[in-house]
Amino acid sequence: MNDKFYILLKLVFVMLLMGITITAQAECFFVDYLTGKTTTTDNNKTTSTNDNAAAKIPIGNLHLYNNTIQPLGTKLTEISVAATEYKIKNVGPDTILWRCDQASDLTYIKLLVATNGDDRVGGHNLVDPTNVGGASNVYYTWFKGIGIRQKMGNVTLTRTWQSISVIPDGGDVNLKEEDVQNATQCPQNWYCIRLRHIPVLQVEFFKVAGIPTLFNLSNYCSLITEGGTLGMGESGNYKCGQPSAYIQLADDQLTGTTDNPVQFLHDFAGEDSSSHFDFFGPENGFGYTLYNAAYLVPAANTCWATTANTQTVTLPTTSTTHLDTGGEVFADFQIQIACTGNVTAGLNTGQFAVGIQASQASYTQAKTLGLVNTNQGVTALVSDDYATNAARAKNVGIFLYKDGGSTPMNFVGQPGYTGSGFPNTTNTGGGISIHYACDWTAPIIPGTGDSTNVCYLGNAINYLNGHNAGWYAFPELTQSSGDKTTNIPLRAVLKKLPSAGTVTAGSVYSTAHVLVKIQ
Repeated sequence: MNDKFYILLKLVFVMLLMGITITAQAECFFVDYLTGKTTTTDNNKTTSTNDNAAAKIPIGNLHLYNNTIQPLGTKLTEISVAATEYKIKNVGPDTILWRCDQASDLTYIKLLVATNGDDRVGGHNLVDPTNVGGASNVYYTWFKGIGIRQKMGNVTLTRTWQSISVIPDGGDVNLKEEDVQNATQCPQNWYCIRLRHIPVLQVEFFKVAGIPTLFNLSNYCSLITEGGTLGMGESGNYKCGQPSAYIQLADDQLTGTTDNPVQFLHDFAGEDSSSHFDFFGPENGFGYTLYNAAYLVPAANTCWATTANTQTVTLPTTSTTHLDTGGEVFADFQIQIACTGNVTAGLNTGQFAVGIQASQASYTQAKTLGLVNTNQGVTALVSDDYATNAARAKNVGIFLYKDGGSTPMNFVGQPGYTGSGFPNTTNTGGGISIHYACDWTAPIIPGTGDSTNVCYLGNAINYLNGHNAGWYAFPELTQSSGDKTTNIPLRAVLKKLPSAGTVTAGSVYSTAHVLVKIQ
C-alpha cells in the first residue's frame, strides 16, 4: 500500500465518521398532550405561547391609597406563582413540556425568561426609579399606579432574555417508546422537562407614578380603557390580555450548528424581547399574566387602617396555675379605620371587611400547633418565636373577641389575599382573539376546553373570606361619600390553648397587622 492510497483511505474513513455523527445528532422535541408522543403539531403541544393560555398571576385585589398613607415606591404585596398555574390542556406538575434524547448535552439546554418586551404594559416600559421610590427593574402594568417586578431563580426579569438552568428527569428504563400512553410518561433513553421543573416566579407589586408611552411599537391594549386615562385601567378587573413574562426552552448554540439540541425556533440570552420573540412561532413555552386575575381598588373609594393602629397591647401578668385551671386575662383595645368615598361594609364581593392578620412568624408557629383551620383562619396567636425562645410561655395563646368580649374572632392567616368573581378567560377578550387556544379534548377541569372556548375558569381565583378566614363586617364603615374615621373596640384574651399540655411560665410576644380589604 503506497502513501497516497493510505491517505485516501484515512480521508474516506473520517468522512464516514462525520456522517455518522450528523445522523446521531442530539435533539429536543415537543410533547403531544393526549398521547405523550413527540409532536410538531402546534395545537397538540403541551406548551402554548398564546396570550389567553398564559399562567395566571392570581394576586386578587390590589388597593391604592393616597400618597400620605402609601408613598410612591410602597410595595403593595407580593406573590409566589408556581408553574402549575399554567393549566392549558389540563397540564399538571408531572406533564412533560419537552423531551430531549439522551445524546443531548444538558449543559447546553436552558430555560430563557424575560418580560413581555413587545408590549407597552407587559414589560416594555421600565418605571424610572424616581417614580417608584428608587426601586429598580419595575415595569408598568395596565393598571395605572401599579408597577411589577418579577424574579425567577436568581434572575430578575428584564426585557433581556436571561438563562436559567433546568435539571430534567431521566427516562424510565422499563418504559419503551411504543408503550407511552400520556404526557406524564418519560420513556427510556430520554430526558424529560416537566412543568414542575420550572422554578417559581416571584412577583412584587409597587405603587408608581407616571404612565407608559401610549403610541409606540408595543400598544396592543392601547384602546382598552377603564377610567379617564386612555389605554389604562384605573379600577376593576385587569382587562389587558398581554402577559407580563414568558419562559421558553433554548440552548447556548447558534441555530443550525451541529451541537445545538434545541432545533426548533427559540431566542438567545442577551437578546431584547421587544424585538426577539422567535419562540412564539413553534409555541415554545408559555406566558404569565394578570388578565382576569387581578382587581384594582382605587384610592377614591376605599378604606384603610390608620397609623393609630401602631400600638402595643399589654395583657396583665398572671400565673400558670390560673391559666391551667381555665382562667384567663384580657386587655381591651381599639383599631381605627378610615374610609373615603362610596364604600359598603360586608363579606360579599366588592364589599370591605376588616381582619387582624397574624404575622408570618406567628402564623407559621400556629400552623405547627394545629391552630390554623381549612380557610387559613388562625384560632389564636402564639409568640412569634414560640418554638425557638425558651423564655416564652408555652401552651398559651392570645384569642381575639369583639362585641365586648362576647363574640370570638379568628385572625387572618397568610398570605391574606382577597378576591372573587373574576371572569372566565376565553378565546376572545383582552384586546386579542385566539383560534384554538382554548379548544382541547377530554377536559379534566369541567367547563374548560372541548370546544367550550374557555381556557381558565374565573371562579378558580376565589380567595376564602368570611369569619372562618378571619374577615368581619363592621356596618359602621358603610358610607356614600366624604371621609370618616371609625374606632372599633376589640378584646385580646390570654388563655390556655385547646387540648394543650401544662402551661409553662414565660412571656408572650406576638405581632399582628390590621387589614381592611375589599372582598
